[in-house]
Amino acid sequence: MATRSGRRSCNIIGRLGGLVLKQTRFPIAYRGTKEPSSGLSASFSHAKTHGRRQIDWPSPVCSRKWEKVPEGRMRALHWPSRIAFGLALVLALAAPAGADVVRAEDYQSFWLWAGVEPQGALAQARELYLLAGEVSDRGQVHVVSQRSAIPHVASADVWIVYRAQTIEWNDAVLRDVLAHVESWRAAGNKVVGLQIDFDAGTKHLERYAGFLQSIRARLPLGYRLGVTGLLDWSAHADPAGLDALAGVVDEVVLQIYQGRHVIPGYEAYLAKLSRLKVPFRIGLLQGGDWTAPASLEGNPRFRGCVVFLVNGAPK
Repeated sequence: MATRSGRRSCNIIGRLGGLVLKQTRFPIAYRGTKEPSSGLSASFSHAKTHGRRQIDWPSPVCSRKWEKVPEGRMRALHWPSRIAFGLALVLALAAPAGADVVRAEDYQSFWLWAGVEPQGALAQARELYLLAGEVSDRGQVHVVSQRSAIPHVASADVWIVYRAQTIEWNDAVLRDVLAHVESWRAAGNKVVGLQIDFDAGTKHLERYAGFLQSIRARLPLGYRLGVTGLLDWSAHADPAGLDALAGVVDEVVLQIYQGRHVIPGYEAYLAKLSRLKVPFRIGLLQGGDWTAPASLEGNPRFRGCVVFLVNGAPK
């Protein structure tokens, strides 16, 4: 078996229409087999010399495998692409008759999680919800970073997202999260808010609102506070819980999917959106189905859709 060790950097350049796509140099240490990936960092800037927009993607996931593969195992290397194709086919066939398939190119607001490959639609983004880390409840509650470096996004508003396994945050966790918000803005990003991604139970919204109030009290002026929400909130949440949220957060993004699947019958939940008293968006799954209710555009609290980008989605 042939192995090597050392440090390399990746510099891959491509073009997407009138855009220049560049993967900037990023030092990677490797030895033997593939180094575990830690996600993507995005950087948007304007290329002054050519009048085009340049997208820089410092990506630690471009580490490579130096293991010599026997000829008999070569076919196995094609399985990842087959799996991706199969996922795309399932998503396409799962859409009910009359539903539209969510194409990223039709939207301008996106969630971008670590490990998702860059897509051309990001060049038109007005808002990016970038996963920064996770608040873990394994052992003592602590923050687990999902990025190896601060991204640089010059052309879109940025929401910093933290996935939370618990809302029992200690003071050190809250200080760490708020420090990241400030450092991302200091790096030149147009950070507009902090989004908490937590699956709060429908019957516990008042308690969740109390937790969010503690964050709001510490969040510096000029930042908005947002949360992801379950579809069930609009249909079955206690009015007092919804009222409590309305007094704390600036927006709720209701997700019509779970994992990599669109929730069947989401239309029935969206019919109850008039119960929400806080500005909201609808979270869509790239490649999933979506039929907008006729009443949605007329809802004064509706602020548009956010698309969760995935690898292997149908074009």
